[in-house]
Amino acid sequence: MPVSILQRTLALFIFCFAITGNSQTMKPFYNQETLNRFKSKIDYAVLTQSLKTQSPIFANWQNNINTLSVNNEVWRRIAKNPPSIFKEHHAGIEVVFEKGEHQITVMMHILTQQSIQTIFDFMLEMMASTSMLDIPYQYAPDGPGDYYFGHGIHSSTGEQSAYSLYSNIIIVANSIHEIDVRPVVSEMIKIIKNESIRSHGYKPVALTCSLSSQKISVGNTFKIYLSQNQMDTDIDIENIKNLFELIEYKQQEIELKALTPGKHVIPVRFMDTNTLYSNVLNVEVTVKP
Repeated sequence: MPVSILQRTLALFIFCFAITGNSQTMKPFYNQETLNRFKSKIDYAVLTQSLKTQSPIFANWQNNINTLSVNNEVWRRIAKNPPSIFKEHHAGIEVVFEKGEHQITVMMHILTQQSIQTIFDFMLEMMASTSMLDIPYQYAPDGPGDYYFGHGIHSSTGEQSAYSLYSNIIIVANSIHEIDVRPVVSEMIKIIKNESIRSHGYKPVALTCSLSSQKISVGNTFKIYLSQNQMDTDIDIENIKNLFELIEYKQQEIELKALTPGKHVIPVRFMDTNTLYSNVLNVEVTVKP
């Protein structure tokens, strides 16, 4: 099977994260020199002057994106993949569309509570996560989306891969069958517009919790019970290493063993599985000696 430019770009893609203050900024592994050359190529300083803060968009990703009509041809969604929590305020879902023997893969990153500058820079960093010497994408000022970068813009067969930023959503489209992905991205954005709920109209359900015991000492096991309403949850073991031992993890309860005395915070990531709104619940636990 041929390897696409996007697959080569993502071959080295590893999510790493740098902590700044009380927020966590996503930092994929990328080549800084490659990114610097690309920024110079697209005139980054001028391009970012037009970045505008918008209300974040949320759509029903699970139920309402099942077909695409592109150039009077219907692409059907296959194998609904479950969404994923990548990090606090960052969730994603991969959607695969099929027409005959051809397939187009669309990965959508939905970012919440992040500045538009942070999201834009994150998209460029993803593009720089490549084994290639230079980023092969070109900026297209006419879109689709707020910012659009395509590979193969001057190709007779169209663009085989693309990145598009639309509000708080990064759309990454890829085809290995020389299918032009630009009209696919355009149709995806049209569907998102029709299905989206602006943040002032969307009220995410807060995740709440309770503890099995308020009196916890070193060596004790206890459970965190989570209230859920179409929520997926996740816990980063590295954040609690040496403080707690994970005994058992379920979507609605987490069983831990206390290892270290003191007042601790256990961050529990959660995501609305319909809209992919994501956030974090900080569970405070006091452990006595």
